[in-house]
Amino acid sequence: MSSGFDDQPLAFLTYDVYYWLVTQILTENTRGFDLGRLLNAFGRSKDPKEPVPLAHNGMHALIELRKFLRDPKSYLFTKEAEIGPIFKMNFLGSQSVILLGPDANELVFVNREQAFMNQPAWEEQIGRYFRGGLLLRDGAEHRAHRLMMNFAFTDAALRSYVEDMQRVIKRRLDRFPTGDHPPFLLYNEIKQMTLEVASEVFLGERDVALVRKLNKAFLDIVQASGPGNINPFAIPGTLTHRGDVGRQLLEDYIDARIEKKRDSDDRDFFALLARGETRKADRFNNEELVDHLIFLMMAAHDTSTMTASTLFYYLAKNLAYQEKCRDEVFALGNGPIEYDDLDKLPLIEYGMQEALRLMPPLPYTTRRAVKDVEFEGKRIRAGENVMIAPLHTHFMPSLWTDPERFDPLRFSPERAEHKRHRFGYVPFGGGVHKCIGMRFAELEVRTLVAHALQRYRFYVPEGYELPLNFTSLPIPADGLPIRIERVKG
Repeated sequence: MSSGFDDQPLAFLTYDVYYWLVTQILTENTRGFDLGRLLNAFGRSKDPKEPVPLAHNGMHALIELRKFLRDPKSYLFTKEAEIGPIFKMNFLGSQSVILLGPDANELVFVNREQAFMNQPAWEEQIGRYFRGGLLLRDGAEHRAHRLMMNFAFTDAALRSYVEDMQRVIKRRLDRFPTGDHPPFLLYNEIKQMTLEVASEVFLGERDVALVRKLNKAFLDIVQASGPGNINPFAIPGTLTHRGDVGRQLLEDYIDARIEKKRDSDDRDFFALLARGETRKADRFNNEELVDHLIFLMMAAHDTSTMTASTLFYYLAKNLAYQEKCRDEVFALGNGPIEYDDLDKLPLIEYGMQEALRLMPPLPYTTRRAVKDVEFEGKRIRAGENVMIAPLHTHFMPSLWTDPERFDPLRFSPERAEHKRHRFGYVPFGGGVHKCIGMRFAELEVRTLVAHALQRYRFYVPEGYELPLNFTSLPIPADGLPIRIERVKG
């Protein structure tokens, strides 16, 4: 008589049950304990109504997870060839249905059947430190909050932000070493630069000592929110404790300044959100304002840091294209780079778009299915987490010519490869949850690259390949060592 489980040694079942229970406790998921979900989480159920194949089983789950984290792009293409564009994977005690390709992106992002929600999926991952952010809201609440936030991303507001960010960028660029120097870790420097931009442009804070303190708190909560930290206990000395302390420091800092910002005529992001579009219009309450500011600082900082780093890496490997971009900047003249000038730099724009294709800020993103839905003839059940992978879509040979090659001109009007499918190029997501700060991030990257190319040439050693760490968001595993030479004349 079948017990409903695959015929495997009991030791595998015992391991799976033990592993699931331990990870549920460590990740504080025991509040929703459900035996049916336990069985589903390890793919043992033989329910004929659920034909989505499992990519692995038993103790192989940990091995497969390591393979995925080591090289997610290759892993997803391999599994697609073996299984198809829909399959299941275990992630530290929970399970996701993986959907691949532009049609999968459209299904999830457009969400015509209202089958997917953001909040339950993202709350499990980052809710402790980034609760209440726009990504963690759905439906009417999300629409209302996004509408109130749009005022802070108008053209007039963005002009003001670019003016402020240029001051930070120029200050940090002055510190770049040139000539005979040890390898300069460019990613680390850009990370500090974008943190300062976030503090000064988003919060309006210019006290250098306080900015350093805020930046440290912010980095602590980003590190604590990563999937590598499964400890829920705030024991002093742990990532979790540092994250909790950092979150509290940022909350206290923002909360203490809200009323002053509401009464001010400041043009920083904090002040605009605090006041609302008009002083009498609907606006965020104090708790909502704190949550949104902390989340948006994280989203803006991570996107700009990795995109700029990726672009500098490819420019350093493709010196001819770097030189063409530099010529484009110099063609603007010898004066400062103005806001309107940034749209006169198409080669830098194509390069940035190509960097976003090659390394999207979110290589994969998640949702929770709230009702049954079908994809490729297979059923996704209500309650299951769903993951789509822009990193996979951005390398599909059916959408991109020679997808492994750095080829910015694929985004030119003459080729427009990014328009071959509406959801074939999705570095900022899509649908109602498409990144609201997309324009800000693009302006920040273009401003940084244009100013940097005015001053410096960037080189990497012959044959150097950027190693990436995908444990959380993708980052250069070696900090991106780079050599810099000052531009003469």
